Amino acid sequence: MAQTVNAEYSSVLSMFKLNESREEELLDAQNGFAPRMRQLCDDQIADAEDARRDFDLTPEELDALKLERDTWALLQDLYGHPTPTPSPREVLRDNPYTPASRLVHFINKQSRTTEELLIVREWLHSSAPPPPQPESANGYWSFTKQRVLHAKRTGNPKFAESLISELDPDALARAEPGHGLAPEDDAFETALLETLYLHIRAGRVFEAMDACKQAQRPWRAASIRGSILYSASATVSSKHDEDVMDTDSYISSGNKRRKLWKSSCTHAALNPQLSEYERAFYASLAPSSSTLPFILSVCRTWSDHLWARVCVLYEEKLSAELKKIGGGYFEGGYERTRQAIQDPPVEMESDMEDEFIRTLEGMETVSVEDGPGPGDPYHVAQLHIILNRTDLLLEKAAQLFDRIQGPEHPGYDRYIRFFSHLSLYLRHLNLPTPALAVQVILQKYVDLLERTGERDLIAQYAAALGDNSIERYALFLSSLPLDTTVEARFDSLNLAGRYDLPVDLVAKRTAELSVTEALKELPHPLEVVEIDEEADLSLVERFLMRSTEWTISSTVTYPHALLQSNTCIRYFLGVGKPQAAEAILNFLPQDVGSQTSTEEQKAEHIAYRYFIAAWVAYRSVQQVAHSSEARDPDQRYLKDYSAKIEDLKDKTLELLQQDWLQPSYDEDAARDHDLRRIRKMYIPELILRLHRALFDSRKHIPKNHKRVFDLVNIVADQRYNLTLEFSRTGSGQPNKLKAYLAEVEKAVVAGLEKGGSDPFLIVNQ
Repeated sequence: MAQTVNAEYSSVLSMFKLNESREEELLDAQNGFAPRMRQLCDDQIADAEDARRDFDLTPEELDALKLERDTWALLQDLYGHPTPTPSPREVLRDNPYTPASRLVHFINKQSRTTEELLIVREWLHSSAPPPPQPESANGYWSFTKQRVLHAKRTGNPKFAESLISELDPDALARAEPGHGLAPEDDAFETALLETLYLHIRAGRVFEAMDACKQAQRPWRAASIRGSILYSASATVSSKHDEDVMDTDSYISSGNKRRKLWKSSCTHAALNPQLSEYERAFYASLAPSSSTLPFILSVCRTWSDHLWARVCVLYEEKLSAELKKIGGGYFEGGYERTRQAIQDPPVEMESDMEDEFIRTLEGMETVSVEDGPGPGDPYHVAQLHIILNRTDLLLEKAAQLFDRIQGPEHPGYDRYIRFFSHLSLYLRHLNLPTPALAVQVILQKYVDLLERTGERDLIAQYAAALGDNSIERYALFLSSLPLDTTVEARFDSLNLAGRYDLPVDLVAKRTAELSVTEALKELPHPLEVVEIDEEADLSLVERFLMRSTEWTISSTVTYPHALLQSNTCIRYFLGVGKPQAAEAILNFLPQDVGSQTSTEEQKAEHIAYRYFIAAWVAYRSVQQVAHSSEARDPDQRYLKDYSAKIEDLKDKTLELLQQDWLQPSYDEDAARDHDLRRIRKMYIPELILRLHRALFDSRKHIPKNHKRVFDLVNIVADQRYNLTLEFSRTGSGQPNKLKAYLAEVEKAVVAGLEKGGSDPFLIVNQ
């Protein structure tokens, strides 16, 4: 059977045990925690987009799934181990002719802010939707060209009065107001520029250049090529480059004068005569504070807005770092570079970090045209991860889930699952995780697993609740349906051990919660209760009866099993349902009292076993007495009948002649009160039962008639204080002593059945 989504997440979590998994395993690029979570999302997306699969998701759910995938990718990118590298100054000292591409590489690795900005920019590139393919070109401004030529041939300037008169690439920049391209060419140019911008947005620079060539716009490809940093194999310092190439085969590429190129792009972006997308195109090639508004003008999604700001921050930070080292030989010249690397370095990291934070905080209120806005939980998560505020993120998530009215909220299950695993991932990495917030989030996820019936997964997440883990898992176990088998209960209990929860403590707490909850629901026993062995148990009573099962799975919890079972048996005897007490004793191990426990609890347990033994013995006598063989008894029957009565007599007298359930008058006044009630309820009943059994059997076993009066003597014996138990405790209670004396009177009268006038003759025989 295919795993559920929750089970798949659980499988990944199981691979990385808290406090045991090494950081390099968690952050492995292929098999780490975040890559595996990202792959789960990719698999779900593939299933949803496969028309042959029955795995339907709404467009909103599919978008949310993609956002979650992107968030896991961001986590992996940002938390991966950086490779130690030398500083750009060291590189330039070793080789002052190091090209810009290598300098930028070392700058990125040395500056934490720059590296993080680069990582986020690359992540935004990879998560951007694929750009559309450009339309097929019909030549270079062919419609405009035809109309201009037609106007000249016909001598009628009206045909070209709103068109440009020159067709060089810069003609539009020089055009008079109101003049431009033919509508067809203008539409193509707009579509092309939008496509080129979307390629830049997705980081597909080389594909953008190919699109320019296909559209017969090679000058635009040249503009894009200027963004490529200069690189030359013969000038690379072999000391700091692992990929050293043969200097005899000189290879160079990229832009030597990138600073000049950026200035030109900025100038174009600021030109109001250019179209919106052309200005955005140039602004995206050379992002800066001055060109940012023109990029933002075409941003539609939240990710677009984030990308625009990150690009500006990265370029400005990179420019500042290059300026600190003189710009390198190809931009600043040898002398300037040499002087810069000799001067003491100027620390700007904290200032740039402050700017980084201020700029990105604006993403919390940005307005978007398409897709989820800044309040989307995944966008909130992404922004806080980038700002390194994951502790605040988890606190906000906990507050959100406290406000949300449960699973009816759209996307609730997906959000709570994501934040639960995010909090555990951060905890695995020893990053700040507010304990209370994590507890709230995991509690909600455990609630979700309970709601979806995925019981086997609950222990894994309950174990992560810290101080509350035992309480939460015990709460789950105590809520299992009544029809759950003992084996299934023990399996669920033992799952706790797999995730390092103390099974004995979980079992004890589960039993405590079960008893407490049941007794809270059940009415308090009345002072006057009729014993009813045939009465059905209510659901709550059955729940109470089974509560002790949790503590008999291990000998370690036997002392608690003794305590819990005594509590339950007291209740059931107190409400006149000894059959439930018998059932509890039947499933308790015989050696349950062998482990360390108080002598008082052991004595109470043994007293209940004595009682049930006598109670069951009477039932056995009744079964034999009312069997079909009783009508025509033979020797075998009489022998069996006599043995059953002997057993009943021995067990009942053994109980009566000891201090059965005598209160200890300890600090537990409620317990003492219950024990006194039980004695008053059952000692008279046991005496009456033995009396009836002896009296009813007198014809088959004559000596039992005399034993009836022997029992009277025992009841009257002050050593045992049995007559006190016949006294009434309330006006509504039946007079049991009167009932017993009536039975004795019958026995006396029956002694005269054989003749004679001495009623005590039977006693003296």
